Amino acid sequence: MTTTTTFTQLLREPKEVLSHIDEGDIVVTRRGKEDLIVSKASDHRNDRQGLQLASALIAASLGEGDFIIRLRLPFPWLTFLSREEQEEFAAEVVDVARGCAAVGYFGRLGVVISAWEATASAVAEGIPVGNVDLVYFDRPVVVEGP
Repeated sequence: MTTTTTFTQLLREPKEVLSHIDEGDIVVTRRGKEDLIVSKASDHRNDRQGLQLASALIAASLGEGDFIIRLRLPFPWLTFLSREEQEEFAAEVVDVARGCAAVGYFGRLGVVISAWEATASAVAEGIPVGNVDLVYFDRPVVVEGP
């Protein structure tokens, strides 16, 4: 959601105007000049990161050969995932990137890529895929100590 206010209103009541920043950007209109946008730094960082990730995806899609192999250049950790997981990553990240571009917010793209990278890190550390070696207990088990 975007809030619109005037520059004069921002100067007169900055606390009131800025109290809406958690709802989204604030467009500050100025008479005879271009509007300004006030936004949170975290939103700006997320958008920049998302645009960088989207541009990496575009660059990977423009090359010749296997798209999955080309994705390993911007995302080298993909080598720790199986071919099937790499294909799942590619499909999900392309879908999410399209959705993010449609709504103009790229934070979700960073979340998806971070989750896949965490999975690749876990595989690289030897954590079993699919939790095959994990045992689940019906009740909590008390341990004496570490």
